[in-house]
Amino acid sequence: MRCFKTSLPVSLPILLLVLFCHVRPPRACAELLSMTSSKDNTLYEYDPADPQSPLNSNGSGDFFSAGRNRSRSLIRRGLIQFDLSSIPTGAVVVPATAALTLEVIDMPKRDTTGESRDFWLVRLDRDWGEGASEANAGVSGAGSGAPAMEEDATWLHTMYDPAIHDPRNPNPVDPGYWPQEGALGNVPLDPTVYGDPAGTVPAAPYLGPVTFALPAMEADINAWVANPTSNFGWIVLGDERIGDSSRSSNRGFASGEHADHPPLLTFEYTIVPEPSSVVLLVMGLGVLWWRWPGIIRHRRSPTLPRGAARRRSPAGHGRPTPRPARPRRGGSRRGRPWPRRPCP
Repeated sequence: MRCFKTSLPVSLPILLLVLFCHVRPPRACAELLSMTSSKDNTLYEYDPADPQSPLNSNGSGDFFSAGRNRSRSLIRRGLIQFDLSSIPTGAVVVPATAALTLEVIDMPKRDTTGESRDFWLVRLDRDWGEGASEANAGVSGAGSGAPAMEEDATWLHTMYDPAIHDPRNPNPVDPGYWPQEGALGNVPLDPTVYGDPAGTVPAAPYLGPVTFALPAMEADINAWVANPTSNFGWIVLGDERIGDSSRSSNRGFASGEHADHPPLLTFEYTIVPEPSSVVLLVMGLGVLWWRWPGIIRHRRSPTLPRGAARRRSPAGHGRPTPRPARPRRGGSRRGRPWPRRPCP
């Protein structure tokens, strides 16, 4: 007969398996979020040494621009930011769900090449402003912006302050300046150094929505959710290598002040759930059952010899002492000797 000794029920492994399979943490459900821009602006190329070059911005206008225009080959760079404070801590963007929709509402009248134009989004590393300067699409001269106002971002400044900033004698040591003119430099950029384009605008005279989508956008959003203080938005770049008498890469996009088509950022996110207390308990018991078999795992006592009885040792504990079997006498099957026959 085999004997077993255990400190827990024999069905413990089965119980652990059942609990682990049926008691799970809450499933992470994807949430769809759509939001309009919290601020946007345009950096207009500016030359302090040129009296004909105005220090302009467009913080409150209904559009922002990006690219290089045709008439004077001047550069425009758009700024855009979204407030992500409503997203819970620990949220992660679901891959391939982030999209930025911009409405093209202004374009050069003489971009006659019939070519589409690519645009890039580059993450910014410092804060910038949106002041009261206003230039609206369709108004004569709006393509050049409006005179910069207090707290406006300009070609030179992250936040323009007329009290301390002299447009004709800039001093980058003072606060409120970009590390480089135009945020990224004062020369036409080859935006391909920043990776793949985020979106493409069809050839002129196209006006309408354009969707920007790129895995780098999701990485930026995840970084901003994890560290909200690093969220300074994107700078929008056109192909600044294009801009001459017949070509222009400049396009005007509806801003957050536009009544009908503000920039729209959409994406899905999930929150990674924390394991519940029941799951942690089940996992703890499983580790205990695996790590200390003498406590939880079943122990089988040694098999006793045939005919032995279970007895305790003289000290009353320990392993059982086998009792020797009663020897058989004389070969009798029942312990009685066979009768002897006399020899003939």
